[in-house]
Amino acid sequence: MKGRLEARASAIGRAAVGRWRARIAARLGIVPGVTVTESGEGVVITGRRLRRRWLADARLRWIGGWL
Repeated sequence: MKGRLEARASAIGRAAVGRWRARIAARLGIVPGVTVTESGEGVVITGRRLRRRWLADARLRWIGGWL
């Protein structure tokens, strides 16, 4: 009984993480020049001069707030 409950909870958690990764990728996908890749445990954000753009573009600045 406990094993089935733990397996179900784990599956629900994995599904929730997948939804959050997709949500973050979709929000960042609208930012021009930014490439978003879902990989393993997270989301990888790449782009030219990303740090400077992070300071200038509010869409990149509030990524932590989406979690």
